[in-house]
Amino acid sequence: MASRKMTAQEREWRAQDDLRTLTQAAQIQGDRSRLSAVQKHAAEQVRSLNKVAGKTAAGPRKRGK
Repeated sequence: MASRKMTAQEREWRAQDDLRTLTQAAQIQGDRSRLSAVQKHAAEQVRSLNKVAGKTAAGPRKRGK
Protein backbone atom coordinates (compact mmCIF):
# COMPACT_ATOMS: atom_id res chain seq x y z
CA MET A 1 0.00 0.00 0.00
CA ALA A 2 1.41 3.35 -0.98
CA SER A 3 1.69 5.90 1.78
CA ARG A 4 0.89 9.53 1.24
CA LYS A 5 2.16 12.56 3.03
CA MET A 6 -0.02 13.93 5.79
CA THR A 7 -1.36 17.41 5.42
CA ALA A 8 -0.55 20.07 7.99
CA GLN A 9 -4.12 19.75 9.29
CA GLU A 10 -3.72 15.97 9.72
CA ARG A 11 -0.41 16.44 11.54
CA GLU A 12 -2.05 18.98 13.85
CA TRP A 13 -4.97 16.64 14.57
CA ARG A 14 -2.57 13.75 15.27
CA ALA A 15 -0.53 15.88 17.67
CA GLN A 16 -3.70 16.94 19.52
CA ASP A 17 -4.93 13.36 19.71
CA ASP A 18 -1.54 12.11 20.92
CA LEU A 19 -1.56 14.78 23.63
CA ARG A 20 -5.01 13.62 24.80
CA THR A 21 -3.76 10.02 24.87
CA LEU A 22 -0.66 10.87 26.90
CA THR A 23 -2.68 13.05 29.28
CA GLN A 24 -5.14 10.22 29.92
CA ALA A 25 -2.30 7.74 30.45
CA ALA A 26 -0.70 10.02 33.05
CA GLN A 27 -4.04 10.41 34.85
CA ILE A 28 -4.58 6.63 34.93
CA GLN A 29 -1.03 6.01 36.17
CA GLY A 30 -1.63 8.49 39.00
CA ASP A 31 -4.88 6.82 40.13
CA ARG A 32 -4.14 3.55 41.93
CA SER A 33 -7.63 2.10 41.57
CA ARG A 34 -7.82 2.82 37.84
CA LEU A 35 -4.30 1.51 37.27
CA SER A 36 -5.11 -1.67 39.22
CA ALA A 37 -8.24 -2.21 37.12
CA VAL A 38 -6.26 -1.71 33.91
CA GLN A 39 -3.58 -4.15 35.03
CA LYS A 40 -6.20 -6.77 35.94
CA HIS A 41 -7.87 -6.36 32.54
CA ALA A 42 -4.50 -6.54 30.76
CA ALA A 43 -3.63 -9.78 32.56
CA GLU A 44 -6.96 -11.29 31.48
CA GLN A 45 -6.29 -10.27 27.89
CA VAL A 46 -2.81 -11.81 28.00
CA ARG A 47 -4.29 -15.09 29.23
CA SER A 48 -6.87 -15.05 26.44
CA LEU A 49 -4.28 -14.23 23.78
CA ASN A 50 -1.96 -16.94 25.07
CA LYS A 51 -4.76 -19.48 24.60
CA VAL A 52 -5.19 -18.33 21.01
CA ALA A 53 -1.43 -18.51 20.46
CA GLY A 54 -1.26 -21.98 22.00
CA LYS A 55 0.83 -20.91 24.95
CA THR A 56 0.45 -21.61 28.64
CA ALA A 57 1.80 -19.79 31.67
CA ALA A 58 4.81 -22.12 31.51
CA GLY A 59 5.47 -21.27 27.87
CA PRO A 60 4.48 -22.59 24.45
CA ARG A 61 2.96 -26.04 24.13
CA LYS A 62 5.21 -28.74 22.73
CA ARG A 63 3.95 -30.68 19.75
CA GLY A 64 4.78 -34.22 18.80
CA LYS A 65 5.84 -37.00 21.16
